Amino acid sequence: MDPASCFVKRAGHGVAAALVSLVAATALAAQDQPPSAPFQPALTSIAALRPLTREEALLHPAVRVRGVVTFKWGEGRQSFSLQDGDAAVWVSASPGLSAPVWVGDDAVLASLHAGMEIELDGVMDGGGYSPDILPRALRVLGEPGLPRARVVTPQRLMGGAEDSQRILVAGVVQSFEASRTGTWLLRVDTGTGKLLANIPKDPTVDPARLIDAEVRLAGVAASSRNWRAEYVCPRVLVGSVADLVVERAAPPDPFAVPEVPLRTLAGYAPDGRALHRRRIAGTVTLCQPGAFAYLQDGACAVRIGLATSEALQPGDRVEAAGFIDTTRAVAGLDQALVRKLADGPPPTALDAGLEDIQAAFRSVREKGRPASPHDYDGLLVAVTGRLLSIQHDDPDGIVRLALDRGGALTSAELGGTRPDGAALAALLPGSMVRVVGVALVQYAPGDQVADYIQPNRLDLLLRSAGDVTLLQAPSWWTPARLTAALLGSGAVLAAALAWILALRRALRRRSARRGEVRRTPPDSER
Repeated sequence: MDPASCFVKRAGHGVAAALVSLVAATALAAQDQPPSAPFQPALTSIAALRPLTREEALLHPAVRVRGVVTFKWGEGRQSFSLQDGDAAVWVSASPGLSAPVWVGDDAVLASLHAGMEIELDGVMDGGGYSPDILPRALRVLGEPGLPRARVVTPQRLMGGAEDSQRILVAGVVQSFEASRTGTWLLRVDTGTGKLLANIPKDPTVDPARLIDAEVRLAGVAASSRNWRAEYVCPRVLVGSVADLVVERAAPPDPFAVPEVPLRTLAGYAPDGRALHRRRIAGTVTLCQPGAFAYLQDGACAVRIGLATSEALQPGDRVEAAGFIDTTRAVAGLDQALVRKLADGPPPTALDAGLEDIQAAFRSVREKGRPASPHDYDGLLVAVTGRLLSIQHDDPDGIVRLALDRGGALTSAELGGTRPDGAALAALLPGSMVRVVGVALVQYAPGDQVADYIQPNRLDLLLRSAGDVTLLQAPSWWTPARLTAALLGSGAVLAAALAWILALRRALRRRSARRGEVRRTPPDSER
């Protein structure tokens, strides 16, 4: 770096440090007065406020800034974002937050809209995620229009560093729902991560037609956060439908996309992971309407998250069109639309246990190739073992069975929506049973494993109580009965021993009385 650049960089750091020091000094001076107390802060830049930590902002330093309004919430919410150059800040003017501070003209605040330039007096606050400003008063300076939306790096967008800035993002819309803020909330896959986008509920926009469309969004970067004000995922606030551009419309028929085999659903592709819908076909092995279903085709199965509440039956041959879901150990589909092709029997259950899955895993590690012919995850399998316990008291009505198969524990779960779960109450611990269900393979933590995470448990999802077959009833001598018998026998022996001891004491007393009678002389000899 040349000396001039170094000088400018050091000078910039010095100015920023001085401004932060000024803000901190103002904060210290304002600690002993309420936020609404009179103050005359010096005009500073929004960029100088960005380095403030949440703790420093909670000291409520007084600030005065200038900028352009880039987004404003609709009716009943007066909060807005304010941008100056490449720096921006959120202004929380909601009545519950700003009531102790705001002394300005309510009509001016209500008339604000995107594109206005204002000068704002207020105090800093901790904010919902990043530090924001509680407004005290403002003056409208003009209306230069919105600043140009910037393309940002995925790292800064996905990490929350662009909070409150006006940005430009592109991606594929994968779902939508109505938000509690009166907007449509879209889920958009950018290829480097997923974000949420709030767009206006405008009659010219049908969000259902946006699903699987490629869009470009210009809006203010925000964040989804939890109750600790911790960052969860990025969000974009779009203020106008003009800032929503459809670059490639969604196919009119969601099932018009090419079909892919289950095993290659999320496999290698020269152009990278698909963002658009994928279509698969298979036989239903289990379905929870409105939630998910499992499809199996040959030796492979996948889980699909359902976008509709259609009820599917085991054995139905269907095709599903949805978006790749990689949130689980093996890929599936999300937001899937399903249509039935034919009736038929469900696949035959494959007899398996954890030892079989781990044997397949060892082969994978040795060869460095996918499991063949089975990887078991999601397949319909049958497990034979000894019933350890059965739980009926789940608040959601779920019935859980615990089985021991050669020292490996398997949990089998029957959903609470099944009305026949009570039929399993007749099973007794110690019974040998055969249980058929969809395999849920559990894996060891893989945070430090590049690939081939070790399977360490096999659980099952049952379709009905008929998936449990009693092979052998437990011996009459159950542990409970044996304990009762031992306790009963012990009680009898204790009673007999007590009776014998009592008899011995009675005999000793009787013998003692007889001895006394012999030693006593008759009355005639006295």
